[in-house]
Amino acid sequence: MLKQIYHILALLAILHLLVLIGLGAYMASTGGLNAEKIEKIATVIRGEEDKPAARTATSQPTVQPVLAMASGEKIADTRRTEEIRRLMGERLLREAADRKALIDAAMLKVTRRLEDLDKEKAQFEEARKTARQADEATGLQAELAILQGLSEKKARDVLMKKQIPDAVNLLLKMKKRTAAGIIEACKTETEKAWAVQVLQEIANQDEDSAKRMAPAAG
Repeated sequence: MLKQIYHILALLAILHLLVLIGLGAYMASTGGLNAEKIEKIATVIRGEEDKPAARTATSQPTVQPVLAMASGEKIADTRRTEEIRRLMGERLLREAADRKALIDAAMLKVTRRLEDLDKEKAQFEEARKTARQADEATGLQAELAILQGLSEKKARDVLMKKQIPDAVNLLLKMKKRTAAGIIEACKTETEKAWAVQVLQEIANQDEDSAKRMAPAAG
């Protein structure tokens, strides 16, 4: 899936490059040179130079018609060159627009695919979270069943090995009589100190439950 996205991005990069080349060619054909500059360059390459004007009109009677003909041909050539340049420019612009449309379509496709991937990822995370919560709930119920099947002293020993919040959570979910019996089973100084800490945490969540357990801890 990711490899397909990389291929699409590589294609987009190539299409962008083609668009830049096309626009560069268009700028060069329209702004870099004009008809006058082209004609001057061609004159230099052919080795021709501007000829001095005739001294008198009567010494070369055929010069004016020839110049008029040459001027007409030059104008026609210039117009043809400008028309060709215009058509080439329009063609380059159309090609650039077509390439841009292809790029936009490809980008839209990639964007939608990425959005789909984000949705799929969010759905997967939600499903995993739900499954984890279900597992935790199942594990908690199983642990409660085990603890309530133990003697009060053994249950006390198991709970004292847990973190205080975990022990409090289990005690609150037990039958009140079972929980009170576990607290009452705390006899040593260490056990009583643990019981006091647990009761304080229980009071923060359920003051009535703490009151029912507290006399048994005394």
